[in-house]
Amino acid sequence: MSLRPAYVGIDLAFQKRKQLPLVICTWRDGRLIPELLQELGVVPPRGHGNAAILNRDVVRRFALDTPPTTSRPCPWH
Repeated sequence: MSLRPAYVGIDLAFQKRKQLPLVICTWRDGRLIPELLQELGVVPPRGHGNAAILNRDVVRRFALDTPPTTSRPCPWH
């Protein structure tokens, strides 16, 4: 299996029930192509609402839920 670089773009989102804006892209034929997260088995965490950002425990849990989303290697890379 040969690995190729993947690039991750992430934005902060904490809107209630909104998934963390996340994109994973790879180069194909000279173009940067966004991959379908569902096909990669990636499910970004969902926000808990703007008021919840004041609760450190909620923010900490959200942060802890995020790394597994982006740290798993994609099997086809």
